[in-house]
Amino acid sequence: MRKKYTGQMILSGLIVFLAFSACANSVQPTIQLYRLSYNGNGHDDGTPPQAAQAVPGARINTAVNSGYLTKAGYYFAGWNIQPDGRGASYKPGGPVSLDNHMELYAQWVLLPAEKPLTTFHAVTTGNTWYLVEGVKLVENDFCIVYGDVNENIPPDVAKNVADQYASEIYPKITGVFGEITYMPVNNGKLFLLLLDIQDGFTGGGGYVAGYFDSTHMYAFPNSNRAAMLFMDVYPGDPRRLKDFCTVVAHELQHLINFSGGKPKNTWINEGLSLAAEYIYGGEQITQRINYFNMKGTSIPYGNNFFVWDGEWEQHGYVLENYSTAYLFFRWLGIQAKGKNDIYTDIANSNHADYWAVIEAVMNSAHGFPPAFYDWKTLLATWMLANYYQEGRGFYGYKNELKDENQRKVTLTVQNIYVGGSQYSLAPGEGVFSPIPEGTSLAYAPRDNIYYIGLPESTPPADLYAAPYSGKDLLTFNGNPSEKGQPEYGYVASLGPTGMGRNAVNRNKLGPPEEPQGNYPVDFREMAKKNRPLP
Repeated sequence: MRKKYTGQMILSGLIVFLAFSACANSVQPTIQLYRLSYNGNGHDDGTPPQAAQAVPGARINTAVNSGYLTKAGYYFAGWNIQPDGRGASYKPGGPVSLDNHMELYAQWVLLPAEKPLTTFHAVTTGNTWYLVEGVKLVENDFCIVYGDVNENIPPDVAKNVADQYASEIYPKITGVFGEITYMPVNNGKLFLLLLDIQDGFTGGGGYVAGYFDSTHMYAFPNSNRAAMLFMDVYPGDPRRLKDFCTVVAHELQHLINFSGGKPKNTWINEGLSLAAEYIYGGEQITQRINYFNMKGTSIPYGNNFFVWDGEWEQHGYVLENYSTAYLFFRWLGIQAKGKNDIYTDIANSNHADYWAVIEAVMNSAHGFPPAFYDWKTLLATWMLANYYQEGRGFYGYKNELKDENQRKVTLTVQNIYVGGSQYSLAPGEGVFSPIPEGTSLAYAPRDNIYYIGLPESTPPADLYAAPYSGKDLLTFNGNPSEKGQPEYGYVASLGPTGMGRNAVNRNKLGPPEEPQGNYPVDFREMAKKNRPLP
């Protein structure tokens, strides 16, 4: 495995290190563990969740109804420390602090006669299936909104979501990406299930704002046999209608991408969903743009969207993918004469890989020059658009990157110091390094590694012309195969001094950078974050 950085990784969880002598008379230390167990409390079927153990004072999450506990005429309403429900109550999957052994009792509530419930299967990011009792909140010609009965979602809030889906999300997203072509039992209507997605969220940081699971499109075990989206209500909030529905638009594109029979590789599928966020809202998603400019990310070291599940992602550097994919697909939409039509062409392509993009670019209606029919040149031009940010032409975003106040946003491209003259780059990755003043570099392209010398203010007339001179050097891997091996390329090797105020040192890259406050993360990425410790 190639080494891209040094530094410590942070794992979520409690690790206890014990040190003791190997002498025969040594006393082995003991650790007090408290037990959290579960009682079905009069259930008719299913099994209580498995008990858990934790050290004193540990804050852990209670179990969901993973054993499918049921009781005739009742629905499962969570846990309580007393069988009669008169003690402290705990939401399934909610946090609890263990200060002693604890037994939690299932709580049962009579099924409402006026509003029958529908039982849904859902899954945690730890890949545990559980049951959710959903109450039908609202229905229109395009969707049916259900809410977890234990979340007490106001019907008027659900109606706002349903109305927004019918009037804005559905026509805008299907108008670009196509219809949902397969509806198992929905009678042509999308199911939206509003619930607290069990993602390990404990009050701050990343959370899953919504997800689409193709399991439910077929007659698989645990399938709901419905075209449906799961939407989070904690910390997600349907009362923040625009933010909430932006996630609906994102996930709807995933559903359409799957149901249309032309699924795309992850970076394209996610890129189209990020484009769907913009198409729905009609304004730039500043959270995606701002992450590009954050200090401490792996973007300056080459990490971007193209190799989605590579080494960077295995070490937790995931938000970089969403930021760069958003910018790349917005650049395509801004540069194409038909704007959003290019997304339609990509979605309709029979190709799943980069050819889906190239095929769309080759459509003369979009106005791209023949040079962009070559993947490496298209990718390199986008990298240079981030570098030069010109107000017109292909080396910028035509001043369309703006914040909430419609002020132009400037991207910060950082150059790197790697402590040596060569650097390992996965397919699609590129790095900028400063060229010593008055120097020309004569590196020869090899395999899939290419170089571009960058004058300070004007893009080069011939991208690949050698020798390479100017202010900075772009070194990138133009391999169009995401599964290709990393390759080494030369970088302009200045020491840490003289690098400029935007320089970063690979040897000082820390753990993955997280934005302040709560921020949405893809279900698969949260699942990786919450995977059990080895």
